[in-house]
This record gives sequence, structure tokens and C-alpha cells, in this order.
Amino acid sequence: MDEGLDEVKHYIRKIVNLYFKLYTEDSIMEYDTFMKFCRDFNIFPEMCNRPTLHSIFYGLSYFKTENDSISPSKSTKPLPSETKEKVFKSGEYLDNDHFVDALILCALNSKLFIKETNTLQRVLYFMEKILQSKATEHMKRLIGTTRIFSNDIDPMSKLKERYAEFFNRGVGEDYKKILIDKVLEDTE
Repeated sequence: MDEGLDEVKHYIRKIVNLYFKLYTEDSIMEYDTFMKFCRDFNIFPEMCNRPTLHSIFYGLSYFKTENDSISPSKSTKPLPSETKEKVFKSGEYLDNDHFVDALILCALNSKLFIKETNTLQRVLYFMEKILQSKATEHMKRLIGTTRIFSNDIDPMSKLKERYAEFFNRGVGEDYKKILIDKVLEDTE
């Protein structure tokens, strides 16, 4: 694991916590909801294909142990007990921690950042890209605010400050370069 990834994971958890809550019931995310999130934030099909996302989701859902539990105090809207029992029994869900892991794995498997060899850089660029999606604006309207994140106009600001060497040129320039390289490769 690259140095700094644990720190970045901590920030990612803070950034996506609200999204996770808005997309889930009872603090669990099932496969269909995960795919909806991926579509809404342009992860699918732009950055990762369906088989990759399927592998990430089910791989992480099976890593959970029998000791994993969902705290009822974190619940936003309780599921009917038979539904909850079926989902928990199947083990086919992600909690918030596994969801963050899933996003990191999406970043590492993203088609867009193939040329970036630094794991940390790929994760940072991935997060920047999904936060620039139209889904973020939709979320703002949904919760009735102009800012999703308290006190942060840019949720990536702390990460950009901490890892300025990755953001000096800006994600937009790197993204354009990657797309241009991809177009050139496809035409050869």
C-alpha cells in the first residue's frame, strides 16, 4: 500500500459519508444501489466497466466477517426485518468502510488513469473526477443547499493542500492528456 493511502482513505470517508447515507437504507449498500451510485457519478461506464464493478462489490462483500454488524443508531430508515435478515444473511452488501474501499479499488482499476503509476495519485484524481460530476449538483438540490460539505467549498481542499505536488498541473490537464493519449492509441 502506498504511503499516505490510509490518510487519504480517512478524508475520502469524510467526503463520501453523506453520499453513502443518501444512497442507503439502514447503513448498508446493496449491489443495485452501488451500481446506481456508480452511474450517477460517472464511474460506470466512463471509468470502470460492469465486470470490474461486480468483482469489486462482491469481492468486498465477502471479505466481511461474521463479526461485522450495522449499528441501529446509524440507521436512517429501518428496513423491514425480513428484508434486513435476508440482506445480512446473504452478506451481499457494503457498509461505509467497505464502500470507501470499493471507491479506492475503482480508482485503481479506472480506465482513465491507466498511465498514472502512483496509487495515491490515481485515487486523488479519481475522487476529484467523481466530485466534479453532475450528481454532486443534484445532491445539493436534493438536500436543499448550495454546499454539501460544511465549511468546505471544495471537499478536496485538504487533500489538495496536503498533496499539492499531484495537483499543481490540475486534474483537468491530466485528464485531457489521458483522453488525448487514449484517442491517439485508438486511431493507430
